[in-house]
Amino acid sequence: MLQPGPDAAAVTSAPAAPEDALFTWIEGRLAGAPLYATLGVRLVHAEPGHVVCSMDVAALHCNVDGIVHGGISGLLADTALGFAVRTTASDRATNATLQAQMTYHRPGRVGDTLRASARVTERAGRMVYAECTITNSGDETLARGTSLNLLREPDPAPD
Repeated sequence: MLQPGPDAAAVTSAPAAPEDALFTWIEGRLAGAPLYATLGVRLVHAEPGHVVCSMDVAALHCNVDGIVHGGISGLLADTALGFAVRTTASDRATNATLQAQMTYHRPGRVGDTLRASARVTERAGRMVYAECTITNSGDETLARGTSLNLLREPDPAPD
């Protein structure tokens, strides 16, 4: 289970439930990378093994045909998948996506809110499998994705 960093407890005056600490930790990680704010990616939900991220579609997310670029959907899925995986490890662990696959069902459009719901499906040692579904404002499935991830824990400090 993820252990929140030292600043996570300072966010609320009451003791945080594990899900609250996860949410705070992930929000802090997202805030540390300007890419997510630039694209409007936000965290909606976090619990061990399950993360939901969303974004409101604007013209900057669209390709030349006026629909959401597959790379934007892929980034949203990869973000949710990666953090779902990280919620199964310590807060010092890093995650590397070794393999990702997306299947697109229908396009997202300007004005939609995309929602990526990712869940860990299996863990075998440091290898973690996860799946994600992206839906639109009408709860229609736009895409599904899977990933194979490698969790890396930092080496213990020498004695």
